Amino acid sequence: MDKCRSNSISQDEAHVTLAQYLKFYVPLAATGVMLMMNHTTASSAVARAADPAIGLSAYASAFAVGNLFEIMCFGMQRMGLTFIRGTKSMKVVFATAFKILAVITGTMAILSWTPLADFLTGRILGLTPEVAEKTIYSLRLMILWPAVSAIRSLFQSRVVVGKKTGWVTVAMAFRLGASLTAAVFLPKIWPYGPVGAVILVGGLAAEMLVSGIAAWRFVPPLPEEGPEQTIPTGMDILRFFVPLALAQMATPLVRSVMIGSLARTVNSELTLSGYQMATSLSGILSAVTIHMYQPVMVMVRDRRTFREIRKYSWIVGGVACVAILLCSLPGIGTLVLGGIMGAPPDIAASAMTALGVLAISPMLNATNEFNSGILMLKKRTVWVTACKITNATVCALSIVVLTRLFPSGGAMLAALASMLGGTGEAVLSYATVKRLPECREYLEERHAAAAG
Repeated sequence: MDKCRSNSISQDEAHVTLAQYLKFYVPLAATGVMLMMNHTTASSAVARAADPAIGLSAYASAFAVGNLFEIMCFGMQRMGLTFIRGTKSMKVVFATAFKILAVITGTMAILSWTPLADFLTGRILGLTPEVAEKTIYSLRLMILWPAVSAIRSLFQSRVVVGKKTGWVTVAMAFRLGASLTAAVFLPKIWPYGPVGAVILVGGLAAEMLVSGIAAWRFVPPLPEEGPEQTIPTGMDILRFFVPLALAQMATPLVRSVMIGSLARTVNSELTLSGYQMATSLSGILSAVTIHMYQPVMVMVRDRRTFREIRKYSWIVGGVACVAILLCSLPGIGTLVLGGIMGAPPDIAASAMTALGVLAISPMLNATNEFNSGILMLKKRTVWVTACKITNATVCALSIVVLTRLFPSGGAMLAALASMLGGTGEAVLSYATVKRLPECREYLEERHAAAAG
């Protein structure tokens, strides 16, 4: 498989310049930023509909449940990047993905359309009857969320493999445009409906449609694998996918621990509000790092390209670090958080203390995504899961300990816990890449040894 991958790359690409990297990656970075901006659109629309308090609570609850299922589909793009090398492998990947999707949507349907829905919303989530009713209503529509997300991810894997990453940005622009348009009219047309769920699924469907058109009309067709090339089986793909799915689920689970711990601090409302504002702003600025595994999987081929792509990833992460650090300063932070985002002075001040710590998050993300890309390139996704679980475990334990030791520490405690988790993942992922025999071609001077 690796030999097939190497043969598919022309010799004139043995060296990757910063300009080549940026041409490939800037559309992906812009897509990440627009994705983070899109997440705020549905919530703002729900706030303008009828019964905003109930509506926001119901949407947040349905989103938390649905996200556990949808986030597993995010790994399908990585699955496509790893295994799709020709028409035969693409058919196997798509067939396996739809089988996985059938299990995911079937499980979500059982939770939404059976008496388990009342048990989930009433007993487990502890929602009031009014909120529980709207939550179930939204969940039934959100069954489409994993399906649309999975199909979108598979189409985008074709686009990225074909190095037409500009279409990823175009698709996200259509999604953001569709969401913004729906956010303007839907609260007026259907004020008592599942506004947030409709915007979420509808916007993603627009992105899926554009990604599909791009994959089949504007990306060069795949060759058919020859008899000497290995075609992956469904079990090969499942062994790759399942660890990634488990790793992705760690993020929403640890966020629940974070919120629960902050709710027990002194002045918890201010702490939670400050943390929410800080993560919203830092999430937009650090979103340029969330797709860094893609240039790794497409461009890294030897020791030279390994070091070049790692250096370029750190450059992008460093620029994002500076941007967040500037927003933690009183003058700029007050302007951005208070003037642009509309946060009251006390919440803005709380958020700025957290931003000072979160400023290192893009560099940690860049390191972790780079190492994750290398591990996926070598099909060692079990170690990707181990790294993500390490992040989640360290983060969860840190926030529990910190909030008990320093209950008046404010939003900065959550930021510190997040950075400790990211650091734990960075240490383990670096050590894993350095230790694995498969990665020695990236770390040793083989060419020098051969010349000697």
